[in-house]
Amino acid sequence: MLFAVVLSVVLTALNWFGVKLFGRVNTAVTVVKVAVPLLTVVLLLASGFDSARLTDHGGFAPYGWGAVLSALAGGGIVYSLNGFQAPADFSGEARNPQRTVPLAVLGSIGLALLLYLGLQLAFLGAVPDDALGAGWQGVNFESPFGQLAVALNLGFLAAVLYGDAVVSPGGSAFVGVAVDARHTYALAKNRLLPRALMAVHPSSGVPRRALLLNLAVIVVYLLPFSGWQSIVSVMGTLYLLLYLAAAVAAEVFRRREPERLSGWVPGLRVITPVSFVLATLFVYWSGFTDLRLALPLTLIGVPLFVVLWRRDRTGSLLEELRRGAWLVLHLVVLTLLSGLGSFDGLGVLPTPWDSVVVAVWAALVFPVAVRAGVREPSDAIPVRA
Repeated sequence: MLFAVVLSVVLTALNWFGVKLFGRVNTAVTVVKVAVPLLTVVLLLASGFDSARLTDHGGFAPYGWGAVLSALAGGGIVYSLNGFQAPADFSGEARNPQRTVPLAVLGSIGLALLLYLGLQLAFLGAVPDDALGAGWQGVNFESPFGQLAVALNLGFLAAVLYGDAVVSPGGSAFVGVAVDARHTYALAKNRLLPRALMAVHPSSGVPRRALLLNLAVIVVYLLPFSGWQSIVSVMGTLYLLLYLAAAVAAEVFRRREPERLSGWVPGLRVITPVSFVLATLFVYWSGFTDLRLALPLTLIGVPLFVVLWRRDRTGSLLEELRRGAWLVLHLVVLTLLSGLGSFDGLGVLPTPWDSVVVAVWAALVFPVAVRAGVREPSDAIPVRA
């Protein structure tokens, strides 16, 4: 825990000195993060690929679709593909965002997906026969690719993988610290946090106060988790909540200022409700074990919002809370359904009807959420730049 705190301080310090240093470090780390997985895929496939792995030992999805769906968040799949957020978060610093942001976002998702699929395929085909005596559940590698490389006498690859196990997550954390500072800046700009956090250091261009606040939040969030896997599981769920909110925001922007979004994302009218339903299902599939931690952490924002309600606001706090009540209700109902469902819940709602109920509920909530965002209160105050 102490080492994790020290690393957090180091990553914050590296982001302290500006965007140029961030760009150089991120470029170097990105090269490593792409080169090592590609090398791993090539060497594992060259060591021998047994296609029977895809059909033997239970065939495809041997432990059912429930295990597949739970792995989306709990297994870190959503967390692994979340890097596409960075181009969107830094879009304010882009020269031609309408062209570069969609390319960066879609390209990062597509390339990461191909890379991860290649890794999984190479792993499945290279696992030794003696490790599959008890089926796939008998494969109990604490460091899957590193231990597999050792078992295949690929000592050089094992050394590279164990080194990359430090570099790649460190690079992701480094980018995450920078991105989260921009998130905090944006929250302050919209007066959901004190406006003092908007202060940007003139020479570095970095919101340093936001960086310090995020460091404190990082340390606090480390306390309830026992290890990396539990952090990834809960963080994957929290990222899914971001997708859920983003679907509502995109539809609100489309309706309120359609000319500004014209041509950016074709088919947005259909994409937004489908995205909301899917994001809600992904959250539900995370399982009650993760949701009972993730959703209360999210709902902490409600009393925080009330406490930070600024005196210079002439609008009604009650009206603001009423407009955002859909999200609180959605999360509370989702937690209850998760407790009653078949994903770490009591099983009162059996598979697949539990997912059907959640999808129907999400479809009913979405138009309510959009109406709350589109409706402009009569006493609203413009956000100051």
